[in-house]
Amino acid sequence: MAETQGNPRIQLLTDEAISNYSENNVLTDYRDINLRILTRIEPYPKGIYDQDIFGSVFYDRCNCGNIRTPGVRCPRCGSTVLDEVSSFRRFARIELPILYTTKFKIDKVIEFIKNNFNVQVQFESDKFIGLGWTDMKCLDVCQWELKDKENYTLLITDQITDYTKCSYEGLLKILQVNYPEMVKEYRAYVNQYILVIPMALRAPTIKMEGNNRVLENHYTSVIYQNILYCLDYYNSIFPTMKDEIGKSFIRGSFRRLVSSSLDTLSKLLASSKQNLARNMQSNRMNNSGRCTVVPDPTLKADEVEVPIHLMYEACRSEFIQYIQDKKGVGPKEAERIYKMDSDLDEVQQLFKEYVEGEEGKPDTAKYVIINRAPSLYEFAMFSCKVKLTYDYTMKIPQVLCKPKYSWALR
Repeated sequence: MAETQGNPRIQLLTDEAISNYSENNVLTDYRDINLRILTRIEPYPKGIYDQDIFGSVFYDRCNCGNIRTPGVRCPRCGSTVLDEVSSFRRFARIELPILYTTKFKIDKVIEFIKNNFNVQVQFESDKFIGLGWTDMKCLDVCQWELKDKENYTLLITDQITDYTKCSYEGLLKILQVNYPEMVKEYRAYVNQYILVIPMALRAPTIKMEGNNRVLENHYTSVIYQNILYCLDYYNSIFPTMKDEIGKSFIRGSFRRLVSSSLDTLSKLLASSKQNLARNMQSNRMNNSGRCTVVPDPTLKADEVEVPIHLMYEACRSEFIQYIQDKKGVGPKEAERIYKMDSDLDEVQQLFKEYVEGEEGKPDTAKYVIINRAPSLYEFAMFSCKVKLTYDYTMKIPQVLCKPKYSWALR
């Protein structure tokens, strides 16, 4: 995913994007929760529920039940209760020793090779004779050679002499040395990282069976566990291997397992009744949001109170630009401040100034368009000056509350 004007649009998920989403949160342990500890819930560090990354397993309390205030780290168990917005921002990643692609990208890889190179095939073993080079089995295992640089001619062969020349890594190596201008496009079609979605979208269930606690993992977490388990096995066995063909085949097998696992995960997410991907990032109109609405008799007819967390999301792109202008920083630093420093008093004050107007400059205050169904109602759409609130409801002037219909902030 990539964002334009504060809203997501479908785009190839590159390693750079995954790194940006997950920051320094790298998972290395396939284990989940240590159920032998009875006094609290204790996720394994760097595991699929690492509390330092994803926060408390529970939405309303820390892992030992001592703290119930969002944003406060428990001194007893070390976990933090996260508010809903924060819990959906806690991504992580799995770093692999191989490059892989999925069915959503493989056509792009093949198209890239066909558009840029002439490919010659040299298959001699029974495993590959009769197969075309576009077959996934060949792409996962076989070795690439550059035959003619000027004429852009490549050779793909099953006569493996160097595992580093095989599959997507081998092709990348050729591009880096001989055609560096093609590397960026090619890297958009293959990945080394796996994005791990927030725990809030795959929360585990812990229940009692007799006197024993039993853990039920979400199917998404199980897929991540399987990949991490195979990664652990790969890291233990690969350094002991001496045969180049064997190295290529085990890397190819691992590559196929990762690709098929992520393809399965994509199908499950797409077919889920809850549609977790849609819950994670709502694709509404640009700079818009929704929340519960209540009347407020103290508001003027042209005023509206908007929850600060909702306004913060709706004004994302403009506020990032505002940070750039006020702090004199570049776009990447401004985006980092927006994402990581939103709880700081300095940033909160800057945002309040951006929304409610700078001191002595009332014309800088922000207005929002209130859209009310049905569209034929005389007050179906109008503009209001924003006042920020720290609760979870939007308040509108009582005089504008008849008839009773839903509202949306835009």
